[in-house]
Amino acid sequence: MLFTRCPDCQTNFHITAKVLLLADGKVRCGCCDTVFLAYDGLGEQQSDTETQSESPQATERMVTGSPNAGSASIVILADTELSSQDNSPAPEISLALAATAFNKNMTAEEIDAALSDDLELDSPPASLEQGSQESVRQGTKSYRWLAGSIVLVILLTLQTTHAFRAELATRPMIGPLVRAGYSALGFEITPEWDLGQYEILDWVATTEPSTTGEATLTITARIRNNGPAAQPYPSIHLELTDRWEQTVGSRVFAPAKYLPPDHGADRLMAAGTTVPARLDVVDRNEDAYGFELDVCVEVAAGIVACKADAVFD
Repeated sequence: MLFTRCPDCQTNFHITAKVLLLADGKVRCGCCDTVFLAYDGLGEQQSDTETQSESPQATERMVTGSPNAGSASIVILADTELSSQDNSPAPEISLALAATAFNKNMTAEEIDAALSDDLELDSPPASLEQGSQESVRQGTKSYRWLAGSIVLVILLTLQTTHAFRAELATRPMIGPLVRAGYSALGFEITPEWDLGQYEILDWVATTEPSTTGEATLTITARIRNNGPAAQPYPSIHLELTDRWEQTVGSRVFAPAKYLPPDHGADRLMAAGTTVPARLDVVDRNEDAYGFELDVCVEVAAGIVACKADAVFD
C-alpha cells in the first residue's frame, strides 16, 4: 500500500491506484485544505512506530475519493464527474511504477498500459510452464514427422529405381550409376536396350581361298545407330540358307569379332554413329546359297535377343 503526505501539515494518507488515476493525482488535504499533487509525496507504507516518531500528531487515514468523507481525508480535484463508478478494489502499485506512470506528458492510455503490465508481471501466468512443455512436445513430434518423411521418400525412391532398373540402366546420365550400384551389391543388371535403333546397311558377301585350301565366306556390312540414345555395339546373328531358303547354319558374332581393332567393343555406340563390320566364315556348309543378318543384344548373362525375335544361348 502507498501513502502520500500533505506538504503543509505533514498528514499521511493511504492512497490507491484508482485515486491516482483521477484528476492526474491532484488532491486537496482534508485537514488544512492545501491542494497538492499526490505523486509528489508518494512513499512506501511505514510501520506504526516510524510514523509516530516522524510526526506525533500526524495520523494516517484512508482516502475515500469523496469530498464528503469527513475532515480527515483528501479530496480529488477533477474537471468532470465520472459517468459511472467502479466499486471493485483498486490494485496496488509500486512506488517506482507510480512515479513513472503519472508523468504529466503521458496519455491516459499509456498510464493504463503501464499499470496493466506491472500487474501482469507481479503474477506470472500459471500456464507458462505448461505452454513451454507443450512447445517442446510439438517440436519433438515435428522432428519425428520430418525424419519419418525422409525415410519414406528414400524407400520410395529405392523401390521405384528397382522397379524400373532395366530402363534406367539405359539412360546416359544415371545408367552407369544404377549399374555400378547393383554391381556393388553383387547383382548384375542388364539394361533394356532398344533393338529398333540399329540398322544393317550395304552387306556384301565374297568368297576367298584360305591358307588351308578351303573357301572362306567373307561378309562386309555397316551397322548404324539411328538414336536417339547411345547403346552398346550389338552382336550380329548370321544365318546361312540353301537355295530353298532353309537354314543350313548359323552363328552369333560378338562385337569384338567383327569390329576393326581401333574400335572399343566395350564402349557405347553414340547415336547417329555408323561402324563397319566384317564377318569371316571359314567352315561354311557346302549347301549354303544365301545368308541373313540380324542385330542382337544381351538380355541376360549368356543370352542374347535379336531384332527378329530370336533368342540364342
